[in-house]
Amino acid sequence: MSKNIKIQEGLKTKKDILKKARRLFTKGYENISTPELAENIGLTRGAIYHHFKNKKHLFESVVIEIAKEITSSINDVAETQVDAVESIVSGSLEFIRYCQKKDVRKIYLEEAPAILGWKRWREIDEEHSLGSLIEGIKHCYNQGLISKEQIIPIAYLISGSLNEAVFLTSEKQLNNLERTALEKGIIKNIKSLLT
Repeated sequence: MSKNIKIQEGLKTKKDILKKARRLFTKGYENISTPELAENIGLTRGAIYHHFKNKKHLFESVVIEIAKEITSSINDVAETQVDAVESIVSGSLEFIRYCQKKDVRKIYLEEAPAILGWKRWREIDEEHSLGSLIEGIKHCYNQGLISKEQIIPIAYLISGSLNEAVFLTSEKQLNNLERTALEKGIIKNIKSLLT
């Protein structure tokens, strides 16, 4: 077997492990043991540990995959807008929508800060979805809408309000009027910060 085929098979196995582990971690990190992970993934613990150092490393890898998905979805929507502020508004609403997925919310927003630690979770978020938001806000700076010193504080204010909006919409059954009010409030908040 050639080296390229072995590499491709290894990447496929790793991708399969991540997909199956993601489904299992939706039940809660502490609610699934390493032997259960191995059994449900259909591999030995040794085979899993060939790709990941330990359960926490596997979990972190799942979190990073989710962060990449969130960012990709945000960017796809935001890039349809010409105006920098509208791009941030569209991307922000997409973040809320995307994070309504049970596995995304549970793993990325609820479990990851506790399991990986706040600092590590923030590093991942800054590299991905928050990083995308910061890049969008830099476009507002480049258009003269805000000062350079405002970029990071505004990004964190928007990010925090979006995270809270995700929890609000997932924990409470908002009716259409409440959901519309929430979206209008987010839009108004973003526009007031950026114009």
